Amino acid sequence: MGSSPITPKPNRPRKRSRLLYEHRISLYSFLVALPALLVSTVLVWMQPWTNGSRLALTGAELFVWWLLALALQEQTTRPLQTLANVIGSLREEDYSFRARNATAEDALGELSLEVNALADMLSSEKVRTIEATALLQRVVDEIDAPLFAFDPGTLLCKGADADSCLTAPQVESVKKVYSGAKNPRTGEQVFAGWARGTEASWAPYFVDPAEARRNEFWRLWVFNDPNWDWRTFDFDRDLAYADTKMAVVNSVDADLKPFKARKGKLVMYHGWADSDVPPEDGVRYYEAVERAMGGPDRTTDFFRLFMVPGMGHCGGGTGPNTFDAVGALDQWVEYGKAPEKIIASHLTNRVTDRTRPLCPFPQVAKWKRAGSIDDAANFTCTDPHVN
Repeated sequence: MGSSPITPKPNRPRKRSRLLYEHRISLYSFLVALPALLVSTVLVWMQPWTNGSRLALTGAELFVWWLLALALQEQTTRPLQTLANVIGSLREEDYSFRARNATAEDALGELSLEVNALADMLSSEKVRTIEATALLQRVVDEIDAPLFAFDPGTLLCKGADADSCLTAPQVESVKKVYSGAKNPRTGEQVFAGWARGTEASWAPYFVDPAEARRNEFWRLWVFNDPNWDWRTFDFDRDLAYADTKMAVVNSVDADLKPFKARKGKLVMYHGWADSDVPPEDGVRYYEAVERAMGGPDRTTDFFRLFMVPGMGHCGGGTGPNTFDAVGALDQWVEYGKAPEKIIASHLTNRVTDRTRPLCPFPQVAKWKRAGSIDDAANFTCTDPHVN
């Protein structure tokens, strides 16, 4: 049986006990005053006075020296304690403390001035950080909001027409696209307008074509007339005619009671940047279903709408637009697990660079004010109409 060698422990130097800083100040003041104190004491005892008088004077000298030492200690340590408190507050992000008697007349005063300046600077930085966080929250909220407060009139040309501005007729055209189709006689909304944020896809609908899109539907399906002119469309006569003749393709029936009675489940999604089917039309259909079913509580138990910020028609777009709606529906049908949210991803070169929860309407994804805005875990689904 072998044995392990015993290695002697090295002799560690013992820590020398050191006097506190304020005690050292008192000691230094005593040593500085000691020669004068000794000379004064000798002179007192050389006088032809009584011993009582000599002791009284000697005691008075020691008392005065003690008071001066305390005053010196106080004047030396108190400013340093104040600065320590200020720096400690700065470390804890409390910028309300300030060093008093901060002047440029001495070195300690200059140090106090610099510490106060640092506190002011950090306080300003904290305010800017809070403001930036609040602004970021507003931006994130606006990204998920159904409407932006953009006024196309801000792009009105100040002078001649140019690629960087819109003429007055163009501004009015944009407003009409936003507002949607309306009966010119009654003002009744016929079809929802295109949402703000879909403008990049307007070219094939409103810019490039020489005539209105979907003309073939009206010419061939509705009127059976290849020569029909869309300029002759009558909102009162032709709309009612189309609704009657083409009812088979007019999927706007909001009464889903038979579907619900058969234990049906419906997951519907619509991109807020859809330039083919106005997203507000999807919202209006869902709200119509709510009214037909008797309220949200009688709707959300079988039908949920997920609006997708930044997604185009059925997919694509700048927002997170890759998600598994069928999987969510399968979980609901097979296991009774209603989708409280669906995680969507945005991919660049097939690499996920952003995730965001899709929330059942009317809820929206709200940033928790902490963490990356590219991580779905940092968002929660909330109803913007409920405080």
